[in-house]
Amino acid sequence: MPVNEGAGIHAGDDRGCRPVRQPFKFIGQDGPLGVLAENYLNAMLARDRNRAGGLVMESVSRGTSVRDLYLHVLQPVQYEIGWLWQTGRISVGHEHYCTNSTQLIMSMLYPRMFSGKRAGKRVLAACVQGELHELGLRMLTDFFEMDGWDTHYLGANMPPDGVVSTMEEWSADVLAVGVTMHYHLDEAQKLIRAVRNSERAGRAVVLVGGYACLVTGNIWQKLGADGTAGDAQQAIALASRLVEGKRNHG
Repeated sequence: MPVNEGAGIHAGDDRGCRPVRQPFKFIGQDGPLGVLAENYLNAMLARDRNRAGGLVMESVSRGTSVRDLYLHVLQPVQYEIGWLWQTGRISVGHEHYCTNSTQLIMSMLYPRMFSGKRAGKRVLAACVQGELHELGLRMLTDFFEMDGWDTHYLGANMPPDGVVSTMEEWSADVLAVGVTMHYHLDEAQKLIRAVRNSERAGRAVVLVGGYACLVTGNIWQKLGADGTAGDAQQAIALASRLVEGKRNHG
């Protein structure tokens, strides 16, 4: 999403949160739920977790689906927060506050999330070794669950052998690899190679995503993955298409 030069946010540092005006990079006011996303972001930057949660739950009470909240509010706001931290506009402590607060708000949405339909497909999700930023992958896993997939979430900082052994035990159709920091891309490549070298896990579809892939073009090809996606909805569509293709071709 292009920068919206007409919009702004009020960020600050931990010494007093002096307001500064910055353009949005991942949020567009004209997009679906864009105003809600902006208000949610500003509540988080003001360290007002209760207001942020109230905005989300009020939207749910008006009929907004959890799927749309993830796709158009929580995900782009988290990208925005990550960008603000990486560019020095907010501190690491501020970023952690926002991330942990969003995780708490996600837990409030879980009772409304899961349906009885099943897709007959399995996805295993793991962040590469050394990668501690797991919220985006957690969101993606929840999205798969809402779509009826069976999910197995391993979380942050997973060594390749642990991922491969779990894939072999659980017979995953898809491996979703999370990598946020660009200096962990080598670890992503190591993990994907380890999966490809496994006789039992090697046929699984491998998708790689996260901020490092979002801003680095077609890096997924160099890593040896089967694809990447700009958001969770695209990831599910791609995963479904690739899994069905493998099944149809034996």
